[in-house]
Amino acid sequence: MLMLSDHPLVRRAATELLCNLVYSSNVFERYVDNADKYVPESTAAEEMLSGELLPSGIVELPSDDEGTAKESQPGGSDTYRSHRLHLLVALADVDDAATRSAAAGALAILSNDPQCCRYLFLAHPRACDVLVRLANDTADDPGDDGRQSHIAFKHRVAVVWANAANCGDARVQSRLRREKDVVDTLKDMASDPQMPFFAAAQDAIRKIDGIK
Repeated sequence: MLMLSDHPLVRRAATELLCNLVYSSNVFERYVDNADKYVPESTAAEEMLSGELLPSGIVELPSDDEGTAKESQPGGSDTYRSHRLHLLVALADVDDAATRSAAAGALAILSNDPQCCRYLFLAHPRACDVLVRLANDTADDPGDDGRQSHIAFKHRVAVVWANAANCGDARVQSRLRREKDVVDTLKDMASDPQMPFFAAAQDAIRKIDGIK
């Protein structure tokens, strides 16, 4: 899989290609298919919401087998790594800004499916942290000035959070509400109506239990 390449430019190009391809229903479905299999039962989900299962550190890229796995069975604490969405979360946390941007763009599109939202916020222990870092990312994206890159990162993350807040699952809303960094970042995003991420951020705040 080219997105797992050790060459940063190959990995960037492959991730940017995927960001465009997920508009195709076939590719979209391939990346969200079976995501609910990795969402823990209610008790385990509550433990995650309380912070008891959250590890520290950055998200590591999966192995090639993990990145392409189709039918891995849930059950262990790290089975979430076997789903394709984990690859995008990991790519949203790499050093290259353009790769992060493309991965975030793909997640913004895929988060239109509630399965993706449940996976990100109920199954993946680090997705919230990765998205917060992206929303506060000031790194230059090649070809853009830093401010434009920052706006693009914020916009992608705001869309993910808005889709999650509207996915119809109270557990996802609860997870977002309990993440202080998420709430604070959304409030900051919703403070400037001139920004392209304003509407998505405002919508997310309204849905997360009426946070002002």
